[in-house]
Amino acid sequence: MGTPRRHPRFYIETIVFQVVDTLFRVPSRYLREHSEILGAASEISAATTEGTSDETPVKLPLPDDATIEDFENFMEIVVPTALNLPCPSFSKPKWISILKLSTCWMFDELRSRAINTVPGLSFLEQVQWGRRYKVKAWLLKGLSGLANSTNALTPLEVLEDNLDVRTIARVLYIRTFLQSDSRCKQLQADIRTTKYVNYQTVHTSACEQCGKHKDTHSQRPHVEVEVEKWFGSELSLLVI
Repeated sequence: MGTPRRHPRFYIETIVFQVVDTLFRVPSRYLREHSEILGAASEISAATTEGTSDETPVKLPLPDDATIEDFENFMEIVVPTALNLPCPSFSKPKWISILKLSTCWMFDELRSRAINTVPGLSFLEQVQWGRRYKVKAWLLKGLSGLANSTNALTPLEVLEDNLDVRTIARVLYIRTFLQSDSRCKQLQADIRTTKYVNYQTVHTSACEQCGKHKDTHSQRPHVEVEVEKWFGSELSLLVI
């Protein structure tokens, strides 16, 4: 009959991690194949007794801003993914836990999944978490949302509690600049539709609000263009 072989899916290799004061026994193959950092721990475990039992766990340090609850949330997606099982539906805090640890431990697939799936982020959260976890799309969208004069103005005290002075100043500058151009555009449109104003005078005069010729208003920058202009050096450091 010969030596039996291990089933490629249902022979589950495991590793024991100690996270703070709690032991976790989890599938190790997925970790080895999808993360250089945790994969290295799995390789050490395979070559030694470390990680093979509760008595000799791999002591796994967490990032400074992570908790054991973040690790539990992370394992809720790692374990079913490793076993090819359906994943449960996750709340926003759980997706942020997944993003936090997948970024730290270089799980590119789970990181992209979290970025594309996390629900209901406010503009402020997109800025904060986009910066913290290096998500360019979130940072750009969040800054653009705060700077867009068609959106409700975030109270100054909320901005002060969550953003640095430089960011607040630039966001409010972009907002004021675009709002000013928007008022000019509306003013010109109002003049055009006023039947008491001579047609030729309206179409050859400058805008009374800003002094620019009316045609220049159609060329005013989109909010994301202005954000990329004023935050370009920061955005250029981010890839996704």
